[in-house]
Amino acid sequence: MDLHSKQRPGAACSSLHSLAMLIGRLCCPAFALVCLSAMLPGGTTQGQPTLPPPERSQPLFSTPALMDRPRQLIISNGVFSSIPTLPMLSGPIYPSSAFPGTFEVDAPLETGPMAPNREARYFAFRLVFRYIQDTQILFAWQVGEEPEIPFQVITGPCGEAFTDERWRTMADASIEWTGRGGPAAYDGFTRALLGTGRPLTWASCEPNDRVSNIQAPQQGPFTRQRGYQFRRFVFLIPDQVLQGGGRLLARMQERDGSLSEPAAVPVRRAGVSVGVIGDSVAWGQGVMEPQKAGFQIYLGLINARLIPSNSRYFNVAHSGAQIRIGNSNTIADVTDEECERDANLHGEVPRARPSIQCQVRRLAQRSCRVANNEPGTVAVPRFYCDNDSCAPTEDFTEYKFDEGLRWDIVVATGCINDIGAPDIVLGTNLASSTGALRDAVADRCNLRNGLRDLRRWLPNAQIMFMQYHRPVTSNSDLRNTGCASGFVQDLSEAVLQQFPILRGMAAATVNGAATRSSVFQQRSFIAQTAAAEAMNTDFGDIGRGMIRMVDMSDLFTQVTGFMAPANATRLWPLACTGGQVLLPMDTERGSRPGPCSAFFNPDGDRPHNPAEESCLRASAFHPDATANTQMAVRIRRVLNNAGLFPPPF
Repeated sequence: MDLHSKQRPGAACSSLHSLAMLIGRLCCPAFALVCLSAMLPGGTTQGQPTLPPPERSQPLFSTPALMDRPRQLIISNGVFSSIPTLPMLSGPIYPSSAFPGTFEVDAPLETGPMAPNREARYFAFRLVFRYIQDTQILFAWQVGEEPEIPFQVITGPCGEAFTDERWRTMADASIEWTGRGGPAAYDGFTRALLGTGRPLTWASCEPNDRVSNIQAPQQGPFTRQRGYQFRRFVFLIPDQVLQGGGRLLARMQERDGSLSEPAAVPVRRAGVSVGVIGDSVAWGQGVMEPQKAGFQIYLGLINARLIPSNSRYFNVAHSGAQIRIGNSNTIADVTDEECERDANLHGEVPRARPSIQCQVRRLAQRSCRVANNEPGTVAVPRFYCDNDSCAPTEDFTEYKFDEGLRWDIVVATGCINDIGAPDIVLGTNLASSTGALRDAVADRCNLRNGLRDLRRWLPNAQIMFMQYHRPVTSNSDLRNTGCASGFVQDLSEAVLQQFPILRGMAAATVNGAATRSSVFQQRSFIAQTAAAEAMNTDFGDIGRGMIRMVDMSDLFTQVTGFMAPANATRLWPLACTGGQVLLPMDTERGSRPGPCSAFFNPDGDRPHNPAEESCLRASAFHPDATANTQMAVRIRRVLNNAGLFPPPF
């Protein structure tokens, strides 16, 4: 944060995205807070004169401003000096998408039994400040127009008097509560202060963190002579002090006690994050967004006013997704290049990529841009995130934030496409026999084979793995399509070539398809449950999350299934109507023709090819809108039983 920066000139997107405008009126620069994305480590520049404070008749300091990493600083002798950089924002603090110009703190910690209130929660993060030499910084917290609450300055786990044990205590506490290393209360004294509602700060002294007395000429008659020093500070803010959000105020204090105008950094408490990963079932094939099971969990929280307005929902699942492409057992082993393949297609289009491994990576990473001409020259550099249309397209620096620890609820499915959904219906390949299918399910529905490190990527999420439905049951009957009896009884080879999945629906084969569907439903749930238990044990008590299985066996039974009688089916049907054969009946069918054609017939020279025709009818065999509502009910039931609806945030 730069406390000695100019106010930004007007720009097309400034009114929406300028942190400076939201922080308040900013005057001529004098004091610099480096916050958010980079810091400067280093030592002390020698030979600088100690200057008396300026005459009080001259202008004092102005408000602080955010600053990014300088690549070079000009020291007093005019020589360019390159200085290494470190992230200047750390801990779970992020630019807000819901409220541009505001930052959000997430993943709270708890003080533990050594505090007066063992349930006391607090938020911890680091910011880097640039400020004029021979001054000190005073910090306060303010909510609205309420009186300011000063931060109590403590020594932190620093110096010879503090042992390595306190460093380990701090690291262990952070990892236990957030799944990531970071600042945290490091002894009973700091826990007790937080438990009584005292906000704390200390000058960080972590490895490569000691930063001071770096000389840098700047505008203004005073700072040109004295230069700057940089230091990273840790902030611990109790929940009852943070409330819904407020302003972190920073002021420089001169030797004579005079104060600068405050730098005001708006900080909100993050809301709840609900995500969706998986295949067509988690995606909600054929279902409008508000009716998808994952969205209904989010909507239920919003409608009941159980979560703040800055909560968010992100569905990265898609039709056809496999857990993995190849043999990688971990999400960490997947490359960014692999994850970029087919990433921008419509979720209704069936394809294997991006894998569920890649979907997890997408949830866990977020990119923001900062224009290179803003740091150090404007009050607060603007962070453009989430493909913001105002983001700079040249001469910018891109920052990646670790979003993995921010997710509270993640709805998931996965493994049917690693076996092959059509094969389960048709009895081919890995499902050529009941024994072969069981072996395939035991291997490919074992979540450790591909998602072994899932909880490491999403350590605080309740990951709700839904049991699959039965695609076909003994109640399935093509006569329920409304097609002519001759069509149903004598499926021509031409029709079967166009719709090969129907081979498993002929009267002579439906019972076999029903048996395989039942085996898959039951065995996949057993395999995933065992894997979830093992993965939860492997990861231990790190973070607040857990993989939880959602039993759907009472919803999808032997009497439901594709083309079951209307009073029993919970899956989207196909129908012969208006003289056309086997039309999809889902509410999203109009969204598929363009994307299906672009993916499966990009040159337009293969009309009515099976892949494109199947894509157009991709909703068939999938849970309909009514079933999605019931799926959400069962997800919520599991969360309620665990005391996690709404989730703590």
